[in-house]
Amino acid sequence: MRTLKDVIDYSAAPLVQWEPIIGQPPDEGKAYEDHLTHSAIAAALRAVNAQNILGIISDEARAELLIDRTVPSARNITHLTLPGAFQEAATQNLIDAVIDNAGERVSITTNVDAIQPGSKDAVFMNMIVGCVARPESHANIQNLFNLAAKCLKADGVLVIVRPNSEGGGGSTFTCVTAKEDLKPGQDCEFIVKGLEQYGAMKNLYTPDSFLKGMLEKAGFAAGETQNVRDPQSTKPEPAFLLNVHRRVKGPTQ
Repeated sequence: MRTLKDVIDYSAAPLVQWEPIIGQPPDEGKAYEDHLTHSAIAAALRAVNAQNILGIISDEARAELLIDRTVPSARNITHLTLPGAFQEAATQNLIDAVIDNAGERVSITTNVDAIQPGSKDAVFMNMIVGCVARPESHANIQNLFNLAAKCLKADGVLVIVRPNSEGGGGSTFTCVTAKEDLKPGQDCEFIVKGLEQYGAMKNLYTPDSFLKGMLEKAGFAAGETQNVRDPQSTKPEPAFLLNVHRRVKGPTQ
């Protein structure tokens, strides 16, 4: 059985910075961020009438559970996550949902090979693209894009949500790297509301121009950027960016 740790080099993935908070109930700031980003993903999935949906790593299955409640077309919603703490936290969230008579269309797996090639209408990645690679190697991002393309039907879509580093953040996070110092594929630093005790987190700066080549190599036609605004923010810029990329061919080896 292959897991995501066979797809990406986990030792080179800054995801490790999130491990101290995995399994903790989201505080008010994180819950609000979830509401904004998960609702935006659900809207994108409703727009394409997605039925078979795959989420990769994102937010301990909380996004999948919201999709279960708000995307009427959904039939099967799979949360593909990392083994260990990520899997345990997602499983507990699903157990809690089932107790409340929800989440019946959601399943959780760590087995990459359990997902049939060409079986998904949509794959989504929420706030994860910048957390799986370091400046010295972007291969993990390419590998995830290739995996998404393999799982998707011929005309399926990949939905990606990213923080808007150029805008400096919203009410849930603040980018502390100056706009003029942002460099594609390099680290930027941000402070997350409610997690100030962990100091500045690192995330790759991933503008459209940086991702486009990797998306095309994986077989996607890069989609236009959509703004996800934070009504509680005093900043004029959107807090998050969303793209819907359509699969047009298989990955290029």
